[in-house]
Amino acid sequence: MSASCRGVNRRGASRTLARTPEPGVGLSIPTPRWSPEVDLALPRIRRPAPMIRGPRRDCLERVKAQLSTPVLYGLCAVFAAATAAVTDLPPHRTWGLPAAATYTVAALASAAPRFRPRPAPTPPTTPHPRSGAEPSAGPRSRSGAATSTAPHPRSGTATSAGRRSWSGAVPSAAKRWPWGLGARGAAARWGARSRGRGVAPPRRFGGPGAVAGFAFAGAAVLPLAVLVATGQAQPEVGVVERSAAHLLEHGTPYRVPGPGEGYEAYNPYLPAMALLGLPSALTGSDARVVFAVVFAVLLAASTLLLRGRAASGPLTLLAASPPVALPLAVGGDDLPVLGLACLGLALAARGNPASAGLALGLAAAMKPTAWPVLLACLALLLAHRTGGRRFTAAAGGALAAGAVLPALVDPRAFLENAVRFPMGLAEVGSPAGSPLPGRLLADLGTGGHAVALAALGAAALAMGVSLVVRPPADVRAAALRVAVGLALATALMPASRWGYLVYPAVLVLWARIAARPRARKEEALWLAA
Repeated sequence: MSASCRGVNRRGASRTLARTPEPGVGLSIPTPRWSPEVDLALPRIRRPAPMIRGPRRDCLERVKAQLSTPVLYGLCAVFAAATAAVTDLPPHRTWGLPAAATYTVAALASAAPRFRPRPAPTPPTTPHPRSGAEPSAGPRSRSGAATSTAPHPRSGTATSAGRRSWSGAVPSAAKRWPWGLGARGAAARWGARSRGRGVAPPRRFGGPGAVAGFAFAGAAVLPLAVLVATGQAQPEVGVVERSAAHLLEHGTPYRVPGPGEGYEAYNPYLPAMALLGLPSALTGSDARVVFAVVFAVLLAASTLLLRGRAASGPLTLLAASPPVALPLAVGGDDLPVLGLACLGLALAARGNPASAGLALGLAAAMKPTAWPVLLACLALLLAHRTGGRRFTAAAGGALAAGAVLPALVDPRAFLENAVRFPMGLAEVGSPAGSPLPGRLLADLGTGGHAVALAALGAAALAMGVSLVVRPPADVRAAALRVAVGLALATALMPASRWGYLVYPAVLVLWARIAARPRARKEEALWLAA
């Protein structure tokens, strides 16, 4: 080998390729070998990378993405059908029938366009012989040579010099006949606006957002309208409406139930819950409409604070899911409390501890299920040394005004309704009798009831210790911590029901929707400030 073809690589080692033998000697394939010499003009021969794992993994991820939404709607349909078949509550059965049909249609609609075969690439078309137009020689490069025009492998449109033009996707019939001039012109104008940068055409109707809207309308709005028109509702709706009327008349939402009265005469909520029944007491409307509107506004506002936009698609899908659609239709009063909890966490993340304290204090004055959110938000602010005192003052003031002062008007009625009845110590048992561990222990007798209360207290103590030892770093961590605590509380309470699981479900899903990576970076800046 000549000296001009010699060289040394970066590591100091050398290599060369064996020369092909002269004719007649034999044919051999050049094989790499290491030697003190190297030819810099030849690249290093490397072992080819496997070509199967990458495409296979991409294919699995693509199939997973295509099947996730239809499978989700299918599971929702199964849950709604099972609810309608198993439950003994008429409002739940009325919700389950249309909801199951809606979820089934949504699953089919979300799966149908995903498995539709791609259109075949459209070849370059020639003008009609009667049009009088001369065939075009095609685009040319700077040197004057004609460049080839081939259809894009994914879009089926014609590409010219590596650029995509949506005008080439118009069928030949649309180009020949007068009725196709509009389609051809629109496609040509869109291709001109894209300027060859691969801009996709406008989305057609029927995407994931439209399917989610259809599911929300069929699984939440339609059952709500039917239940309101027929007068069917959960007992909680009547309790809230009567407590608001009693608050306007006597200054307290509580009264001592008389002998022989059932569980509907009790008000197990804290005093601020009666505020949601004031529109019904004043105008005669249904309290479920107030629950739904308050929850929707607060959830959208909390997401807007964290993400900078409302994220209507994911929020619509969340509202269409059974954990939200079922209580929204039958009258679950937990949704406004959840909306206030999400709003308080979002305000704390945006650097407004006083406003966060007011929101969470009001939620805590409605239901004790908001107390873990209050404590988690306080631990978050104290860990970052940001506005802990302002948050505590605002939350304490809202809690005192919404719960303590109304309770002082009639302390005996408050203890009988809001303390003894939820704990299962009143003369009338609570209707919350889902077969959860706490309820099963309470059914064993006095000893089992004491064990259930002890387990509930131990879970609350463990959550408090975890907030002190390892406080949450951001809003997402706080929401997940609260979700775990509320799930344990739901399982261990002596008087509990499956509906309380809406708290951990909504908190986890909302944290996943609202706390995106960009929002988490902005949240870290606000907390650091």
